[in-house]
Amino acid sequence: MSEIIASILGAITGLIGSLIGMKIQYNKNKSEKQNDYRDDIISMIDIVVFKISKIRNNELSFDHAIINKDVTTEIYQEIVSDFNSFDRQLQELIVMMSHHASQPNKNIQELLEYYQPVENQFNNFKTSYRIYNQKYDKIEYEERSRIAYSKLKFERRVGEFVENMRDFSIKFYKHNMYDPKLKRVPTKEEAREIVDSYQSKSYKNKYSSKE
Repeated sequence: MSEIIASILGAITGLIGSLIGMKIQYNKNKSEKQNDYRDDIISMIDIVVFKISKIRNNELSFDHAIINKDVTTEIYQEIVSDFNSFDRQLQELIVMMSHHASQPNKNIQELLEYYQPVENQFNNFKTSYRIYNQKYDKIEYEERSRIAYSKLKFERRVGEFVENMRDFSIKFYKHNMYDPKLKRVPTKEEAREIVDSYQSKSYKNKYSSKE
């Protein structure tokens, strides 16, 4: 009888040991997967920031805007392409966070708050280009420089987004994100002075002499 009881106890002990081992292995696998997901998310954050920094660094100068419509159009198309690439990458990041972030709703809402001003300014930039493209060849059109000014405002929004993402990355993932080298953007006062100088009578005369 004692042998039977000992056998039963041994079987129970073995079963408990197996269950504990399975639980430990499950927790280990779960922890490893969570670390993998975290690594994927922070990698995506770095890629998102890299892609949006290309928009900031793609220069559309006032000279281009006023003197060369073809070059301005090429630069505009590159900016649109870069923005679309950034937008797709951001969507992938949001999907990844929705599935695997510890507090996805809070993370995603904060990210969308960063994104909205950038998207709004991008839409304004596209509107500026449509006006520019339609009116450029009309002699009476004197605001060819406005497309470049719109790009400057877009660049400021990009800079704000990068700074917000830097805080976001540390706040939620304790990750020092990729630090892009962003070109300097003139202040609003400097930009107004540039626009005014290009709209001055002397410059319009200079431009008219080229037509």
